[in-house]
Amino acid sequence: LDLNPGAVDPYVLEATRKRFEETLVSAKVLEPQVVVFHSGYYPWKTDPILEQWKNNAVETFKVISERVRKVAVENAFDRNPKPIALLLENLPENVGACIDTGHLNMFSEVHWKEWISALKGRIFEIHLHNNSGTSDEHKPFFKGSFDAYAFLEEVLKLPELEVINLENKEISDVEVSLKEIRKVLGE
Repeated sequence: LDLNPGAVDPYVLEATRKRFEETLVSAKVLEPQVVVFHSGYYPWKTDPILEQWKNNAVETFKVISERVRKVAVENAFDRNPKPIALLLENLPENVGACIDTGHLNMFSEVHWKEWISALKGRIFEIHLHNNSGTSDEHKPFFKGSFDAYAFLEEVLKLPELEVINLENKEISDVEVSLKEIRKVLGE
């Protein structure tokens, strides 16, 4: 939460880029399909400086995009997909989006279909978990107020989607999520 790839404070920006660089060292060893970073977008503090934030974040992600196969910018406190879409408009094709359903359920002011529409073609990864809409509980994907079944059926149609990550806190929750995902897949 302390990192911000679009920070206007040069010390925060430098620290963020250093931490991102450290992540790339691990990525070189692990060889992930997609490396995911939070956008650093916080509406209440970023909106007044949106252009500066965008320019700094674009520069941060351009450098990263040269070092890995694919990068995804994950929503956190985003109220809508516009900030991530704004970044993607200014970044190479190997930079895409990661949609986190728990964050979407808590902070988005628009329906998840609007996110898919705005980011379609660049959604490389999804993080699946659910919650009540008031706390980031990381419940099983199908046990919360987020419309998990409809969302999953829609995103599974996306040809660019490479990674589905279950973000549950307990092994038993992962098992519950997997069981339901297999039903959606017809397995």
